[in-house]
Amino acid sequence: MKSLDQLLKIDIDTRAKYLYEEAKKQYKRLDEKYEEFIKFSPYWAYKYALNIIKDRWLEAEPYLLKSPEVALDYTRFIIGERWPEAEPHIMKSSRWAYYYAKDVINGRWPEAEPYIMKCKDPIIICKYAHYIIRGKWKEAEKYIIKDPRSAYYYANYILRRRWIEAEPYIIKNPRCAVEYAKDVLKKRWLEAEPYIMKDPSYAIDYAKNVMKKRWKEAEPIMQNSIWWYDYQNHFNIKINREGNSYEIT
Repeated sequence: MKSLDQLLKIDIDTRAKYLYEEAKKQYKRLDEKYEEFIKFSPYWAYKYALNIIKDRWLEAEPYLLKSPEVALDYTRFIIGERWPEAEPHIMKSSRWAYYYAKDVINGRWPEAEPYIMKCKDPIIICKYAHYIIRGKWKEAEKYIIKDPRSAYYYANYILRRRWIEAEPYIIKNPRCAVEYAKDVLKKRWLEAEPYIMKDPSYAIDYAKNVMKKRWKEAEPIMQNSIWWYDYQNHFNIKINREGNSYEIT
């Protein structure tokens, strides 16, 4: 074990990690003077509480609150129920607020919703609507609509129908446009085809699973995809090679 003087020369997290690992080697709690160093590092304080103390560590909790992610894990795996003191800290971190609602509250968290709906990752907003609200979240749609992946998710899993207002955004992303045509429209999406055609792999996916026939106009672009031979086999296309040119028959 390093001396106190040596420990004081190490940064907070490295010091806390070192002491946590020492405690694991000894299979017991450290002296109070060493524990004092661990509690200042939220992650290692949580690990110490979980694996060494195996219970709440009240003295460290004010420091755990400084990390919403750590506070969430401490709530889930140590407290086992809502932790009111942590909620004002967790709710302002939209991603971890969603998981707190899902895994701790197991239901809506109205106080956190203004933060969740502004999450930088709109998929989190969609998941809150999908798994927590279990339906439309009208107030949040303006934060979802401009992200093609999230707009597709919301239309397919939550609205379960076309979302016409979102289509100008979905259409510009070949992958999302193909999935939207496949899963939501369940038919060709003519307006999207010029965008889909730009990506050879998704053009092949679209031909096979939406058009269900050859897409001759896109075939010169499809040849740049690793799935080109799969496309040929799927539609039983024969190719005659003459020099560097291809004739599709």
